[in-house]
Amino acid sequence: MPEEDADRWRRLYSQLLDIERHWTEQVQNQQHRITTILTVNGFLLGFLAIAGFSESIVNTGPWSAGIFLASLAILAMAFAFGIISLGPRVPISGTTGASSSLKGWLRLLRPIRSQRAHAPALWLDPAEAMRLAESPSEAEAVRTMCSSLVETQRSANHPGVLFYRRTLMYRELLFVLIGLALLVVALVVFQFESSDSALPRA
Repeated sequence: MPEEDADRWRRLYSQLLDIERHWTEQVQNQQHRITTILTVNGFLLGFLAIAGFSESIVNTGPWSAGIFLASLAILAMAFAFGIISLGPRVPISGTTGASSSLKGWLRLLRPIRSQRAHAPALWLDPAEAMRLAESPSEAEAVRTMCSSLVETQRSANHPGVLFYRRTLMYRELLFVLIGLALLVVALVVFQFESSDSALPRA
């Protein structure tokens, strides 16, 4: 009977590791997508900002210049959403101290020497794992590891992080599309203003 209990807890521990791996991969894949969108938006914003302050753009008509600057502002807001979505909301390696609040962000401003590392969870602590391996009851040891792993997944709140970042990613994409639409409008208005200025005056 004790051996059957140990097998049952080992299977559960393996399943919990698969769940942890699944959520970790989901967060990493989402972060890669956010980074890609942020990189594209950054290149676009930088290129348009350099072109926007050139003499040819500054000396255009008031409507096209105003719409162009509005598109730059919208793209800058999209860039801000991308930066915020990359904030460290997932605890490091099973710790319980995620820097998602304002206090967590301010903690990052402290000198590196004054920052403290959080102790890892029991299932990630080699010393604790060795201590449990020496326990007379294998089933109880694996059960303790399972409880620690479940608590880590609960504190990490991967689904909440994924939903929060996806919301910011959607807002970033929306602002990018609005900024690009305004850029197209600015180019069309610029063509009309250029043609009007080229007409001979009576």
